[in-house]
Amino acid sequence: MNVYTKPVVTNVATVANTSCNNTSNTGSITVTATGQTGLTKQYRINGGTGN
Repeated sequence: MNVYTKPVVTNVATVANTSCNNTSNTGSITVTATGQTGLTKQYRINGGTGN
């Protein structure tokens, strides 16, 4: 039997975009999480795909 550690989000940091006309897309979202060593954490934003 394998027992895995559930991922835990420890921090979410955001930087607002500096433009509203799609010319300076500098915004970001950084998520920090802990979890099972050796496994890749994956994420989805608004139903999209991501790694």
